[in-house]
Amino acid sequence: MTAGVETATLAVAGGLGTRAVTAPYCQVIASLPALPHPFSAKHRPLSRYQLDQRLALLDADGAAVQRRIEQTLAWPAAAARDDEAVAAQARATLATLDDPALHALVAEALTRRALVAALRRRRAGEGPPPWAVGPWAAVMARRWREPAFRLERLYPWLTEARRCLDDGDALGLERLEISVAWSAYGRAAEAQLFDLTAVVAYVLRWHLIDRWLARDGAGAATRLDQLVAAGLGPDRLFASAP
Repeated sequence: MTAGVETATLAVAGGLGTRAVTAPYCQVIASLPALPHPFSAKHRPLSRYQLDQRLALLDADGAAVQRRIEQTLAWPAAAARDDEAVAAQARATLATLDDPALHALVAEALTRRALVAALRRRRAGEGPPPWAVGPWAAVMARRWREPAFRLERLYPWLTEARRCLDDGDALGLERLEISVAWSAYGRAAEAQLFDLTAVVAYVLRWHLIDRWLARDGAGAATRLDQLVAAGLGPDRLFASAP
């Protein structure tokens, strides 16, 4: 828990038993509407302004952590910077997270991006990304010629990601990345009900909906141009969503 946050006197019953929750996070989560899956969403369940109003319930420490993670992971902020700058920010963010659940959420997202970046670079005839972060950077380098770096059992989606890249299927790759991230953030939120991790996961899921809906109408062509120019480029580690 973030230091300085008053612990509420209620408890939440879950699969792992009963545990205490913190009042500000409970208030934020209770104020947020349910999020539909990005591919079935017809509109954003709340605007960015409305989301920020809910996030204003966080204490100063929790709000700072939430913003730092959002700025590191969420589209389009991460896609607007070069890879080395984003990787440096990612390492700095991880170094500040003393909460194991938040650290795991960020580390897993960065690992997903590094793996996709490695597939892109290999397809373009490049070597392993020297700026990759995550526990599998050295493994990717050793298994560079393996179709999915022999990590399919841990990351079953890697095979499909490689197929999308080989077929030039930018839309299919985007759908896959959004689906995998959506599920990962959902698991994180469910494991940390009414905690800051659940708030962070909600915000990142909101970004996934926002990103997908931004493809509609005139924004669709621009979004696909961005994918081709940035997301499918060999040197864009963080071009895709978390």
